[in-house]
Amino acid sequence: MLNYYISEFITPVNESPKNSLSQDEILKGNLEDFLYGVGGSRDEPKNVEGFNAISDVANVIDTTIRLLGSAQKVFTADAWVVGGSLKLKSLALSVSTCIRTDFSRISDLFPHSEFNPYFKLFKDQVEALDPRLLGMYKLTHPLSQAEWGDTVAELNNFVSEIRKRANQAEFVKLMEHHARNTNKNQAGLHGYIDKLFDYYPRLLVVRVDLSYQKASALASRESISYKEANDHRVKLLNDIRYRLFKECYVGFAWKLEYGLMSSLHYHLLLFLDGSKIRLDVRVAKIVGEHWKAVVTCGRGRYWNCNANKAGYGAFCGLGMISHNDKVLRGNLRKAANYLVKCDYFVRSAIPSGRRTFGKGIPPTRTKSNRGRPRKG
Repeated sequence: MLNYYISEFITPVNESPKNSLSQDEILKGNLEDFLYGVGGSRDEPKNVEGFNAISDVANVIDTTIRLLGSAQKVFTADAWVVGGSLKLKSLALSVSTCIRTDFSRISDLFPHSEFNPYFKLFKDQVEALDPRLLGMYKLTHPLSQAEWGDTVAELNNFVSEIRKRANQAEFVKLMEHHARNTNKNQAGLHGYIDKLFDYYPRLLVVRVDLSYQKASALASRESISYKEANDHRVKLLNDIRYRLFKECYVGFAWKLEYGLMSSLHYHLLLFLDGSKIRLDVRVAKIVGEHWKAVVTCGRGRYWNCNANKAGYGAFCGLGMISHNDKVLRGNLRKAANYLVKCDYFVRSAIPSGRRTFGKGIPPTRTKSNRGRPRKG
């Protein structure tokens, strides 16, 4: 249901570089994390009000991206004539729908959320509009051709102002900051994984998503603090490295997210020496059960991604991956990109300046020259 629902208001954009996530993939990923969280049911959430509000947020973000990717005049006078029905093209219909978004309701439901620069850009311009334009009837049922002509002019000015502000230094700098952090994390994680493959001919790649029982961003916003979640993550990684998989541990990467149904939660990638251990599904279960029973003292829950590899289709980057397997390593890169994707929600739920991503330290020992040279 989720993919169908989200696809209703996400328009595909230009292809991104190889193994990178496109803008719509990033938006879908954020929505999946926020709406359903870790291993959540893909049925519509019980919190319908929150679900609908965050859908409105996604609609505004997507519409703003579409506006900035187009130079065309969005609204036209011939879209309506007296006695006829209003016939808006797709982008114009999306803009008029987003203008009527109940932004005060979103602010009430998520008082600390910054969401995304595109959302703020659109919202700020709506607040600058003539309040009389926000009434449904002026947008959808004009009284006269002259009134519709005035409405078209004002709406096109609205669109022009959004495009103008998107080119101003403040917005450009903000977007560059978001992109720079994401690109830095992506490059760092790619380099880290490549370095691991330089030292290990095979890696067992395990992903476990870690969250908390009965956590709802609206009902129990403060149930798990950032400090508690951070302490739990540190303990789990220490236990993995020095107790659970001491003989085969290689490295890790983690990302902190925040969701409507799962509150604070982690996506964890583990890398183990494939020459010493197999059975990735069992490894993921051991990690998840340790998180659930020991680290969080029964407050935690988890989702074993390796037990559900079929859900990734042809792009699965989990399990045993050999140094020479270019396809699986490409899939792993895409999985890594998802891990470090620019997120829209977590900064609204944690103290300023705190980390939301981390990875291990690359091996520094001298690489062995023994054995058959690797190909590729």
